[in-house]
Amino acid sequence: MIYIPITTVLVLAVFLYCKLAVKYNITDKPDQRRSHDTPTIRGAGIIFPLSVMIWFYINGISNIHFFFGLIFISLISFLDDLVNLNPINRIITHIFSSALLMIHFDLFNLDILFIPLLIILIVGWFNAFNFMDGINGLTCLYSFLCLLFLYIIGYNQQIYNLQLITIVMLSLLIFSFLNFRKKAIVFAGDVGSISLSYIIAFLMLSLIIKTGELSYILFLSVYGIDSAITIIQRLFKRENIFKPHRTHLYQYLANEKKWSHLLISIIYSFVQLLINLIVLLVIIPSEYSLSLSILVLCILVVIYLIIKKRVSEF
Repeated sequence: MIYIPITTVLVLAVFLYCKLAVKYNITDKPDQRRSHDTPTIRGAGIIFPLSVMIWFYINGISNIHFFFGLIFISLISFLDDLVNLNPINRIITHIFSSALLMIHFDLFNLDILFIPLLIILIVGWFNAFNFMDGINGLTCLYSFLCLLFLYIIGYNQQIYNLQLITIVMLSLLIFSFLNFRKKAIVFAGDVGSISLSYIIAFLMLSLIIKTGELSYILFLSVYGIDSAITIIQRLFKRENIFKPHRTHLYQYLANEKKWSHLLISIIYSFVQLLINLIVLLVIIPSEYSLSLSILVLCILVVIYLIIKKRVSEF
């Protein structure tokens, strides 16, 4: 079975990376913005783009723009893990990589007014995913859930290659063994969170364009709401949104409330699971799917604001 040697390669790759990271001190050290209290290996999420490169090796490079976009954004993100790049350099990279996705899906043929908006949304998703990578287990559990639903939807439809999703999910399981624990051994780093966001963006765009159903964007709503509202709140406070902070809801829960990282990760993923089920069982079958999606989104925003206000006040 092909997945056995793939799993072996990924396990050996992450083991080798951990050895090199210890040798060259590639670690996250505890500081004012982080939610951990011991130095932890950073950048182990490099196995996520590696898993896609293995898929390309097996199947050939057919999606050339996706291939180069993922390589480019992963390399820059890994470099950022090593030397902390200027935020402007990161944004330029994200814009370029999002443009490659749009070229792949032939989206530059849209009305010229929609093109910058779409780029902003895609780049915003990259950063939202990166912002949420702050506590043990959240990235791997949330990503696995998202990929699982994408797999289920695509099982009987030729929307995207299911083997790609399977291999990435394998890499997530391996990463989870080292990260989904009270004291994480490794963190994904920017290379892990950004590359995952790029992979999910590629699959989600494939799904929405193929089905014409915008409601699937709710599969990303928990991350999107927490990140978007936190950015808006920081802008109102005239804070530099590029500077580190600890004002996401999950950060309040982890740092001020002292909730378990794993409990928060499970709750976030469980909420997203419920939303996904509502999308599949209620919203998509309805002829008013877009209106229902907007209604659900508004309800989620109100609930989030109420909870965050109460949590941040105590």
